[in-house]
Amino acid sequence: MSPVSPWEELVSTALVGTERRPLPAGPAPAPGPGEPGGAGGAVSGPGEPAGHEAVLLDRAALLVARRRAGRAAGRAEPLPPAPAERLPQVARPAGRRLAAVLTGRHAGLLLEWLEAAAGRGLRAPEHLLPELLERGRGERSLRPAIAVVAGARGRWLAGLNPRWAYLLGGVAGEAPGRQARLPDSTERRHAAFRIRTAAQLDSGLVQRLQGLPGPWDGELAAAVLDKISGAEASTYHLVPLCQLAAERLAPELFPKVASLRPDPPPPVARLAATLRFRHDMLKELQ
Repeated sequence: MSPVSPWEELVSTALVGTERRPLPAGPAPAPGPGEPGGAGGAVSGPGEPAGHEAVLLDRAALLVARRRAGRAAGRAEPLPPAPAERLPQVARPAGRRLAAVLTGRHAGLLLEWLEAAAGRGLRAPEHLLPELLERGRGERSLRPAIAVVAGARGRWLAGLNPRWAYLLGGVAGEAPGRQARLPDSTERRHAAFRIRTAAQLDSGLVQRLQGLPGPWDGELAAAVLDKISGAEASTYHLVPLCQLAAERLAPELFPKVASLRPDPPPPVARLAATLRFRHDMLKELQ
């Protein structure tokens, strides 16, 4: 018969009750500051020894602390080292830009950053990989570009975390799967004509522009900017048009947007700021 451990004795006493069973022998907690130096180590009132229940609980707490502090460490195999990287890392300014996007600043530009970096054969900084891989779990459109910019370390991390196993499904180093469809010159001219001849800025115009992929430049960009410049600041559809233009206009147009109006309303000011952000972002990735 195996001997009863001090913990089992305390549990048995607690189940039966200290009035029916004496406390088992064992170490008592040291009295705290200002407490009487009795064997119980706790007090139920000024100058009065604590009851057996309090002593039992004190001993149980002491045993728990001893068991946790004295537990032998388990065995663990060391992780395999991450393989060497083949792709160069983006420059520090581009890495800081990516960190800003991941924290919510112009968050809608994440895919553009990823595709630009992947298209140039660059990888993201290592400390941002967990956040990138986590984003890819919820946004499938990001995955092809993440598969490139994550590099060898990203695939190594994906092998250690089942949540990121999607990264192991593709071919390492493959190019992003989403390619922008560039509108031809005829489509651009027709779109520019429709924008210029539209009687007013309304939902129908914004919906037509939504089907026209970027980048918008040349005659098409000029037509869009003219419509933005002539719209009243209180026009309801100015906000969605500026939001769409911020994603589709060629980013090098930001100086022209900034000078559209001497006192631009907030939607136009945000449009200029986003275009400048995109311009600097893509320049850092060159």
